[in-house]
Amino acid sequence: MPLRLVLAVSVLFFSWVPSVAFAVEMGSWGFVPGGPRGTGVAKFDVTIVVNGQKVTRPVTIPNGAIKAWTRPGRLPTDSDEDYAQKLADALGTASQAKAMVIAAAINTAFKAEFQQLGVQATSAIKQIETVQNVGQIFIKVPSATFGEVIIPSVSKEQGNPIKVLENKILGESGNGGRFLPMGKPSPGAKSSLERATPGIATVSTGVDPDGQPSYVEIGVDGLVARLIVGIGLTDEDVLEALEVQLDQIGLPATFDEATETLFLDSPVQDDHTFVWGNTDTGLEFLASMEGLAVPSP
Repeated sequence: MPLRLVLAVSVLFFSWVPSVAFAVEMGSWGFVPGGPRGTGVAKFDVTIVVNGQKVTRPVTIPNGAIKAWTRPGRLPTDSDEDYAQKLADALGTASQAKAMVIAAAINTAFKAEFQQLGVQATSAIKQIETVQNVGQIFIKVPSATFGEVIIPSVSKEQGNPIKVLENKILGESGNGGRFLPMGKPSPGAKSSLERATPGIATVSTGVDPDGQPSYVEIGVDGLVARLIVGIGLTDEDVLEALEVQLDQIGLPATFDEATETLFLDSPVQDDHTFVWGNTDTGLEFLASMEGLAVPSP
C-alpha cells in the first residue's frame, strides 16, 4: 500500500468582540517545510485577506507531486559530522522542491484574488541551522539550504494562516513558521504542539518512514527540545517529556492536560522561527501559531 499524507492547514478565527479597538497588522507568512520522508496527497485550507475580508480556499496537492527525499549513502571515510551535513543537504533539497509545489498550488487556488492584489505566493530558499539524528546522536549542522513558502496578504490578528498536522506517514522534522510584518513589530505569536485529534491518543512505533529511530521536536530558532521516542509512548507521554526538556534548556513551556497541548510560555517574536517536527510513523500532532492582537494607539 502506498504511503499517503493528509496535511491539514487552516486558520483560527475568534468571534468574541474586544472591549478595546485593535489594529489590523498585515504581512506575510513564511513557512519552511521539512524535507519529506514520504509522499502522498496533501490537502489544506489557506486564508488571506482581500480588501479587509478574509478569503479561505481549499488547496489539494495530488499524490506524487511532493517527492520523498532520497537518504544519502554513508562513505567509510565520513565522520558523523560529515554524514549529518549530507542528511541535512538531502532533506533541504527535498524541502526546496516541496516549497515550490506548495506555492504553485496556493497560486492556483487564489488566482483571481492574487491578480486583484498584484501579489503571489512565492518559494524561496532559507539557510537554517538544523540537527540530524546520526546513530541516535543529535548532531548540529550549522547551515543547510531549505525551502520556504511565503504567503502574502496575511493578517496576523486573524490567526495563523497555516496549521499543520504532523502526520504519522510523512515523518518530517525541521518545519518552521514565522510572521513577516510590513510595519512595526507585533506582540508575537502563541505557539503550541498538541494531540492531533481530541480524545484519540496515538502511540509511537519508534521508527521513521526510513526505518530509522524516530524523534519529536519543538522550540524556537536554534533552541529546540528533541526526544527520541522509542516504542510504545503515547502522544501525551511525548508532550510531557518535551515540556521538561524545554524548561531545562531555558525555553519555559506548559503542558495542559485538559487539552493535551504543549504551549511555549512566551510568544514567538516576529522574524523568529517556531520549529517543530515529528518523524515517528505512529504519532500525530497538530502544530500551530496564533497571532496576538495589537491594540490601536
